[in-house]
Amino acid sequence: LFFDLAKSALIVLLLSITPDTDRPFVILCVSFVGAILGIYFSSGAMVALFDGFYNLAATGNAPALWTNCRHKPLYLAVADKLRAFVARRRGVAFKAPPVTERSRTEHMLRSTLIFVVIREVVCMLPEFAALTTTAYIDTDLIPIYDYIGVMRFFAVAAVLVASVVWVVKLSRYFALVRRQCALREDLGERYAAFMQDHPGVAVTRHFALVFILFAVGGFLLCDFYVDFKNLIPDVLGATCFLLGIALLHLPRGQKLQGICGAVALGVISVLSAHFSEYFNLNHSGAEISKTTEAASAYRTMWLVSLLELLVFSAFLAGLLLLLRRVIRERAGYLAEHTDGEFEKRRRAAFIAEFDAELLRVFLFGFFSAVVSFLYDYIKEIPGKGILRILEFFWALDFSLALLFAVMLCFLLSSIHTQIKHRFDLDE
Repeated sequence: LFFDLAKSALIVLLLSITPDTDRPFVILCVSFVGAILGIYFSSGAMVALFDGFYNLAATGNAPALWTNCRHKPLYLAVADKLRAFVARRRGVAFKAPPVTERSRTEHMLRSTLIFVVIREVVCMLPEFAALTTTAYIDTDLIPIYDYIGVMRFFAVAAVLVASVVWVVKLSRYFALVRRQCALREDLGERYAAFMQDHPGVAVTRHFALVFILFAVGGFLLCDFYVDFKNLIPDVLGATCFLLGIALLHLPRGQKLQGICGAVALGVISVLSAHFSEYFNLNHSGAEISKTTEAASAYRTMWLVSLLELLVFSAFLAGLLLLLRRVIRERAGYLAEHTDGEFEKRRRAAFIAEFDAELLRVFLFGFFSAVVSFLYDYIKEIPGKGILRILEFFWALDFSLALLFAVMLCFLLSSIHTQIKHRFDLDE
C-alpha cells in the first residue's frame, strides 16, 4: 500500500516538473520499475495472507480450507475440453490428466499470483509501444498513436475481465471462510482473551493509524513546496491531518483547534495555488511595473502566499503541541521506584529530550517553508538582479521538503515506539 501511494505521488510530481519531450520516457521508467516492485510486494503480501489462512485452518477446525480440493479450476477444465476437441478431430484418444492435489487455499493463492502478474505485465505492454513515438511519426499511413490507444483500451479491458474473475473467486473463498463457524468462534475467544490481557495493543494500533495519517499528510505537503498547479495533493494532505487530529485521544477543545488549523491550511493552500496559477498564466514578472492589473495580481498572489506561510507555521506549531500532549500522557514507561526524586528527574529528562526534537522539527519545517516561499514568489519581482539565483533553488526546495517529511516521520515513529514500550512493560 505504501509503495503504491509513493509511486502514484511520484508520477503526479513527474507529470508536473518534467519537460514534455522527456515525460513519456520518464513515466515509462517509473512505471516499469513500479511494475516489477509491485509484483514483488504484492506477491509477498498475498503469500503471507493465504499462508496465514492455511495455518489457521490447519490448526483449527476448518478442514474445508486446508484439505485437498479435487475439483478442477475453470481454466484447467477449459484447457481439457480444448485438448479433447483437438484429439477428436485428429482421431486420437484423449485422457484427461489427473487432478492436482491442492487445497482451496493453495488454489486461491495460485490464482491471485497469476492475476497480479497478468495485471502488471498487460498494463505495461502499451507503454513499451509508446516508446515508438520517439522514433516514428504519426501519419495517415501509419497512425501509431491510434494503435497505442487501441492497445491501451484492450489492455484495460483484459485487466478488467481478469479482475472480475479474480474478485468472484475471492468472494467465493471468503464466503467459505465465513462459513467456518467453529474456526471463527475459536479465533474470537482467543482474540478476546488476548485483548483483555494486553489492553495496550488497541492503544498502540490506534496511534499507529493516527501517525500514518500524519506521515502521509507530511509527504503530500511536498506539493506545496514544489508546484502550484496541483490542488489534489494539498487537499488530501490537509484531509489526512484533519482525520489524524480527529482520532487523537485528547480533549475536544484541543482537537477542535487542530481541526480548524487543518481546514485553514487546506483552504489557504488551494487559494494560494489558484492565485499563483492565475498570475503565471496571465502575467509575467516584467509586467508588474507596467500595468496596474499585473501589479494587483502579483500583490494578491504575494499576500496570499505570505498568509499560507504563516498558516502553515501556525498549524505545524499546533500539531507539534498536540504531539507533546500525547507524549506526556501516553509515552514513556512510568516505573514505580523507591526514589521519587530520581523518577521525577528521569521523567523530566525524557520530556526535555522530546521537546528538543519537537523544536528541531518546527524550526526545520519553518525554514523549509521560507525557502519555498522565496523560490515560488519573490523570484517574480521585476528587475530581479542578483535574485535570479533563486531560480536555481528548486532542488534545494524539493530536498528540504522531503527532509522535513522524513524528520516528521522519524519523530512520529519515535513517539509510537515509546507508547508501545510503555504498554509492553505495563503488561
